Amino acid sequence: MSWIRKLTQTMAGTMAGTVFSTTGSSASVNISSVRSRGGVYAVATSQGGFVSVNGSNVESDGSVFIAADSRGTIVINGSSVGAVVAAAKFSSKKHGSADVAGPVSLRVATTGDITAQRHGADTDAVAVTATIHATTQARADKAVLVVDNVGDGVAVRVEWPNGEAEPTETADIVVLCPSATKSVELGGVVGDVHCEDLGGDCTVNTTSGNIVIKRHTGAVTATSTSGDIEADVIGGSLNAQSMSGNVFVSKVQGAAKVETMSGCARLTDVQGEVVATTMSGLASVMNTGGSCVARTMSGGVVGRRIGGTFAAKTSSGDITAFGVEGKFSAQSMSGDITGNDLDGPVDVHTVCGHAEAKLSDKSPGPVHMQTDSGDVVLHVGSGFKGTVQPSTSTGNVDVRDLQSSEGPVSAVQTTTGNIRIRGTQ
Repeated sequence: MSWIRKLTQTMAGTMAGTVFSTTGSSASVNISSVRSRGGVYAVATSQGGFVSVNGSNVESDGSVFIAADSRGTIVINGSSVGAVVAAAKFSSKKHGSADVAGPVSLRVATTGDITAQRHGADTDAVAVTATIHATTQARADKAVLVVDNVGDGVAVRVEWPNGEAEPTETADIVVLCPSATKSVELGGVVGDVHCEDLGGDCTVNTTSGNIVIKRHTGAVTATSTSGDIEADVIGGSLNAQSMSGNVFVSKVQGAAKVETMSGCARLTDVQGEVVATTMSGLASVMNTGGSCVARTMSGGVVGRRIGGTFAAKTSSGDITAFGVEGKFSAQSMSGDITGNDLDGPVDVHTVCGHAEAKLSDKSPGPVHMQTDSGDVVLHVGSGFKGTVQPSTSTGNVDVRDLQSSEGPVSAVQTTTGNIRIRGTQ
C-alpha cells in the first residue's frame, strides 16, 4: 500500500514511519522535534493547505518525503517551495495474463505493493491485476500493465505515460500463479511485498515496505531498507536483511542468516545453522538443528534449545542460553551472561557483569569463565571431568560438593566479585 493511503493523523512520535497530513481548506501541519525510525512523510491535499518543516528538528533513519497537491504549499525553514509534488489520488485497475507450460519463473517490478500467490485453479495461466494510483485520471487510464512471456517465465511491470511515474504514483500488483513456480523475483521501491505458497529460489527487495513470505518451498533472499521482514515455513535456506525493521523467522528447513541495523531478530525452528546479527535490538534464537552465531552491538542475546554450538556476542546487553548441545561461548562488554542446561564446554567473558553457568550431566567441560567486575557462579553435572581453579582479587570463594578427577583444568576468575562453585558429590 502506498504511503499516500497509509496517512494517519499524528503530530509527533517515534515509529517505523511518521506520517503527517492535512486535508482541510486552510489546515496546516507544522513538523518539528520528530524522531522517526523510518521515513518522515508529509502531504497537503487541498486548497490552502500547507506543510511547514523546521528541518533542524526533524530526524529520520529513512527518507524525508514532503508532498502537496498543485494548490498546496510547502514551507521549509521559512522559505516557500514552489515546485510541489501532486498527490496520487486517482486510480484505475488493469488486468493481464500469460500462459506458460510447466513450472513458471516469475518476475515482478513496481513502485507499490506486490502480492504473489497460488491461485489453485487447474490452469497454466498467470493472472495479473494492477491497481494504478496516479496524479490525474488521465495518467491512471493511460498507464499500461505489461505481462510478457520470457522463455518459460513471466515478467510483469507497469509502463507509465511519458516513460516514468511521478514521485507519488504507485502501482499495486497482484499475481496469481499456477501450482508450480520455478523461481520468484519481486522488487519494489515503495510498498509491501507478500509472497505465499510458491516455490523455487525466491528473491524479494523493497526500499520502503514490509515483506511477508509464507509457505515457500525453495530458498529465500529478502531485503528491505525500511520495513519488517516475516518468513514462515520456508523449504530451503533463508537470507534476510533489513536496515530499519524487525526480522521474524520461523520453520526454516535450511540454514538462516538474518541481519538488521535497527530492529530485533527472532528466529524459531530452524533446521540448519543460524547467523543472527543486529546493531541495536534483541537477537533471539529458539529450536535450531545446527549451530548458532548471534551478535548485537546494543541489545540482548537469547538462545534456547540450540542443536550445536552457540556463540553469542554483545557490546552492551545480557546473554542468556538454555539448552545448548555444543560449546557455549559468550562475550559481553557490559552485561550479564547466564547459561543453563549446557551439554558442552563453556567459554564466557564479560567485562562488567555477572556470569553464571549450569552444566548438564552430559557435559565433561572444560569451563573458562571470567569477569572483570561481577560475581561468577558455576554448577557442574555428574559428567564433569578435571579440576576447577577459582581466582578472585577482591571477593570470597565458596566451593562445595566438587570432586576432582583426571581431565583438563577449568578456570573461574573475577577481579572484583565473589565466586560460587557447586558440584554433585
